[in-house]
Formats: sequence, structure tokens, C-alpha cells
Amino acid sequence: MDEAQIAELLSSIEPVEDEIPKPPFMAAIPALPVLATGASIDLVDAWVKARGGWTHRTPAHLVKPGEERAPLFFIVPRGELQAKPGGGAPFVPTPQGGGAPRPYVPTPDPGGGPGVAVKGVPGAAPELVPGAADVPGGAVARDSDVPAAGVADLADAPDIASTLGVGTAPSVGAPDLTPATALAAADLMAFVSTADLAAARAFYSRRLGLNVLGQSPIDVTFDAGGTKLRVVTIDDDLMIAPYTVLGWTVPDIRSMVVELAARGVEFESYDGLEQDKFGVWSAPGGSLVAWFKDPDGNVLSLTQI
Repeated sequence: MDEAQIAELLSSIEPVEDEIPKPPFMAAIPALPVLATGASIDLVDAWVKARGGWTHRTPAHLVKPGEERAPLFFIVPRGELQAKPGGGAPFVPTPQGGGAPRPYVPTPDPGGGPGVAVKGVPGAAPELVPGAADVPGGAVARDSDVPAAGVADLADAPDIASTLGVGTAPSVGAPDLTPATALAAADLMAFVSTADLAAARAFYSRRLGLNVLGQSPIDVTFDAGGTKLRVVTIDDDLMIAPYTVLGWTVPDIRSMVVELAARGVEFESYDGLEQDKFGVWSAPGGSLVAWFKDPDGNVLSLTQI
């Protein structure tokens, strides 16, 4: 099977949209129809990876020792898929403000990604200051270090989406900043990663008391006070962030600490922070904060404002 045949095969299979988290410019092609054709999974996997995609396989905790992790989906850039007869380009997002959309066109990495806020690294982002209310051992950018972007600054900005090859960027001029635009009215969904989905489900449902909204072989979705929280299995080595990834505001932090501790949640103590016997730290601004971890080591917090 050559590259053209692999592209034709993957293009002939209808992608799924909601089964697995992925960037919007990527398509999730179910692996079962590919397996049914007798195609070489190794060749298809190599083709996908060569184009910046990946193969999503059965989570490790669902596989018996010695068994191979079967592929579930091939995650492929939409621009690598062939348009179906009578159809349009494979990826044609509608730009804000009108204009003709462009298909996704893969472009080489220009040699770097977006800047990352790292303390002590000049030029990457505003310098960070420790002591954020919900970031133990972490930092936040000072507002005074972040220059305000005016219309002129935006007009001179490059076409980011075109540079990255992810479709059409909205035209940039005088931005429409009314509340109804962009994501102002959209519901937020939070994500956290796990290497053990069963343990994570037990923790978030039994220890924290969150209701389960749904589950698939790769994730569990919870209702967190009206916000959807999706706990997603990571196939490769899980990288744990050293800062808070999720937090809850509560009216009485010490009462909540006592309640969660009774459910088996262990609260953290940090060198250099003056925490009381409940593990609660009083932030300079008056907020009260306590931290705990999930089974994977993700840092979570409670805040009383």
C-alpha cells in the first residue's frame, strides 16, 4: 500500500467529531474500518505521524498484560484528506467578518511555537511573580508588565492562522468586542489528564462528590457546578504540571477542608507558605487557599474569596 492509497482509504471513512478531544483542524478517523480492509496498521500509523498526526490507541489500563494496544482512531490533519466527489475542500471554516474560507494547507514549522511564560526567560513573556493565590510554587504575570494591545497593534499582527496552516484567520481591523462575539457567551469545558481512568473517576465522583455525565473508553465527563469537567486518558507518559490546574471557590474553606478530609482527600503543605492547621494559606489580597492532589498528582485548589 503506497501513500496515495493510504490517503484515499482514510479519506473514504467518515470522521467522528465528539468521540475524542482534538484540535478543530484535525479529523478523527475510526480505526475499525481501516482494520477491516486488511491494511497494514504500521504503514498507516507511519503515514499519519509523518503528517503531524497520531494514532489514538486503547488506554493501557484497559489492555491485559502482554496484549497489544489496538488503534481506536487515526488523528489526521484535515488538509491531508482528499475531498470527496462533489464535495468541497476537506477543511473550510467560515471566517468571522465574511470572506471566502480557505482549505487547510499544511505548512512547515517556522522554527518555534508560541511564547511560554517562564520566570527568568527574557522575551518569552512578561516576567512572573510568585505568590499567586491559586498557584503554589508557581507564578502569574503582573498586569503592569502586559502592554495593552490597541487597534493599531492588532492591525499590524501577522495572519497567525495562515502561518500555522490551520485555516482562515478572521480579518483584523477594528475588532468587534461586544459581549455576544467570540467565546463570551460560550460554556466553558475544563480538562484534566489521567493515566488511570478508573482511579480518576473514583476520586472525582466519590471523594469530590461530582456527578458523572458520561463516560467513554478514554474519558469521563463530570458536572462541576454547571461546568463540564472532562478527565481524559493520556496514552504516553503523563506530564504533571507543578501548578494548580483546577480550582473551586467555596463560601467556607475550612468547613470544606474538613468535609473533603473525611472523604479521604489529603491536603498539601508547602515550604515558605504560612498555612494553618487546615492547610489554609491567607493570600495578601485576603483570599484563603488550600491545595490537594488527585491520584495522578494534578494540583487542585479551594479558594474562599
